[in-house]
Amino acid sequence: MSKPTYTRTQLPQTLHIGIALYKQVDHRQRPVSPHWALVVYRGEIHTPAIHPSSWYIYQIERRDGKWMHNHRSQTLPSHSGSLVGIFNVGSMRGCTMHQLDELIRTIPERREAQHNPSGLLFWSCEAYVIRVLELLQLRLPCHHSQLYDYIRERMAEFPKRGPHHPLPLIAL
Repeated sequence: MSKPTYTRTQLPQTLHIGIALYKQVDHRQRPVSPHWALVVYRGEIHTPAIHPSSWYIYQIERRDGKWMHNHRSQTLPSHSGSLVGIFNVGSMRGCTMHQLDELIRTIPERREAQHNPSGLLFWSCEAYVIRVLELLQLRLPCHHSQLYDYIRERMAEFPKRGPHHPLPLIAL
């Protein structure tokens, strides 16, 4: 009997969870609140810069008046101009990337009136990320309903970056 083979995403490992913040502008090119996405990455964390090659990005985006999932696996450029930085939320051990991916994909992209742990009045990418974090049961520095304000207050901690500076990672 041969041993089963597993791909890298099927082996239990340490998965790091973060909230990525991206610059956004409105139709007149004025800055608006940043876009939030949940990022999952493997390997060691190098502070203040991180350079993992494979990232899993979980986010929703508004298209044609509807919220849509836009999940993907990609190499996240550490010198991305729109990426402000990442708040490292925590780590999960003993879980495979495949298991985590399946779990996150069960979360609807639309607002469910009876379940909105963010406490935000309007559905948004921020509310979606907070809903995913609640499901993952990671330890947060505040209640889910206070996380939006907590992150807004801490955003100033990200250093201003030029095009060739490494991506900052700050512990939440």
